[in-house]
Amino acid sequence: GLGPWSNICQETTLADVPEAPTVAVEEASITAVAMEVHWLEPACRGAPIDAYALEQRRAPDGAWEEVYLGTALRDVIKHLHPSTSYDFRVRARNAIGFGEWSEPCSGETQPWEVDARLRPENLLADADSIDLLGTFDSNDAERDADCLCRLETSCDKQTWDKVAEVTGQEVRDILGNLNRYFRLVIRHPDGMERTSKLL
Repeated sequence: GLGPWSNICQETTLADVPEAPTVAVEEASITAVAMEVHWLEPACRGAPIDAYALEQRRAPDGAWEEVYLGTALRDVIKHLHPSTSYDFRVRARNAIGFGEWSEPCSGETQPWEVDARLRPENLLADADSIDLLGTFDSNDAERDADCLCRLETSCDKQTWDKVAEVTGQEVRDILGNLNRYFRLVIRHPDGMERTSKLL
């Protein structure tokens, strides 16, 4: 007859951390201060993915910092700096833990653009002085208030002298000697400068 039953053999598949996602920058989303990063859902390896962590750094060797933790497959990264390259990486998490980081992707923000305006407010009564007002707006509006707004004058367009400077979006001063050139210079906190047309 038949002998005794063998021991039960059961195959089990152990869950593991997720694989690394694939990440990319949405080129059409890039502005001077923001860009959108998206990634593909990787293999979960036996346990559902419950979160993604996104980190960024200034390329090529800045410190990584977390900028997003959640369940979406994309995020708009804000408060970036103009004309700056950034690296991004993503990793997925399930009940077992975080998986490996993705290969980094990179994107560069658009240049800083400024609309600088310099105009006379009043010709004073003696006709030898002018009341000048300089203002500006830029595509980095959140840092406009931290820019230096400088009024300069020159007699030869080569050597320029500072006559007034403030932190903010407006500078005003009364200047004598109308047989001179005037310009407005805007300096970004990152060190970039833009100049208005000459007056």
